Amino acid sequence: MVLKLLQYITYVLSDFVKENDKRYKEELEKTGRTKLKLSNSKDFKLPPVLPIVFYDGGTTKWTSSLNFLDRTELSEIFYKYIPKFEYELVDLNKYSWNDLVKLENLLSFIFLMDKVHKPEDLELLSTLPKDYLNKLNLNIPDHLLKLAADCISMLLRKVDIPKENIDAITEKIYKRRFVDMFNVQFSIKDIREEGIKEGERKSSIEMARKLLIKGISIKDIVDVTGLDEEFIETLNN
Repeated sequence: MVLKLLQYITYVLSDFVKENDKRYKEELEKTGRTKLKLSNSKDFKLPPVLPIVFYDGGTTKWTSSLNFLDRTELSEIFYKYIPKFEYELVDLNKYSWNDLVKLENLLSFIFLMDKVHKPEDLELLSTLPKDYLNKLNLNIPDHLLKLAADCISMLLRKVDIPKENIDAITEKIYKRRFVDMFNVQFSIKDIREEGIKEGERKSSIEMARKLLIKGISIKDIVDVTGLDEEFIETLNN
């Protein structure tokens, strides 16, 4: 994690330098002065970057060191040549559902979505207070709507929510229909039924494998499992 964060910090600072040099160059071109890089100036300073890790590892505690120096060999000898930054760890397990609802911002919304570990958990989201959803609507600027939709889409895909349901939810985000965003109980029923069917199919396939090993005919296996004959032949091959 510390190595990833060092990379991210470098990306942030590199972008900062490029943006400032570009802006400074454009200003100089207007006056016809020499094109110098602002970052070459001795007065130019980089901004501080605060690295934060949000952890949602359940009951498992975070055990990795928070400091880059601690993860480097011979750090006691090369101390002054090694980056010494430390990242801030935020353990999301310490924040209850109500704690997050009180925040009323985009970050709290994403953290609430992160608590969805299975399709049935979407029912919890449908109980979010209208006050929270209305304030969320007011507190999320237009330029962050896509970020919100992308994050929600990713988190829902993680728990195998069907694409058509994800699209319906993200569309409501773009339209700022936060209040009725999670009225998807009908979809949850479909997901349960689909899960049962998938489980039954896996059991049938496993049974077909065992029967093939025992030398049972494909026709008899079709009768027992209900699987397609062509599929069983493929399985046999």
